[in-house]
Amino acid sequence: MKYLVEGGIAHFGTNMILGLSDEQVAARAHVLEEVEGGYRPTAPIQFKAGELVEIPGDPDKLPRPLAAVLVPQGDKKTVSQAHQGRKRTGTKSSASDAPAS
Repeated sequence: MKYLVEGGIAHFGTNMILGLSDEQVAARAHVLEEVEGGYRPTAPIQFKAGELVEIPGDPDKLPRPLAAVLVPQGDKKTVSQAHQGRKRTGTKSSASDAPAS
């Protein structure tokens, strides 16, 4: 899935495979290793707001610091915000939320 970095800097460690543009690879070639499915950082790297990064896998399994700054392409909320919205809609209302009679 492609994500837009928004609201900060996305920090990636060496444990993720990333899909990157040619320009992104050229700027970070000294810390990237080409592997099946994309590139693996050999040292921590960063992407600034406005950059697109492709990350395979389930968005709900992204580390919390990444979920807070990554927005799925075409969406308006970060992964973290979308996850919080799903949790809220599934909760029961408490007695204090009930209308007064």
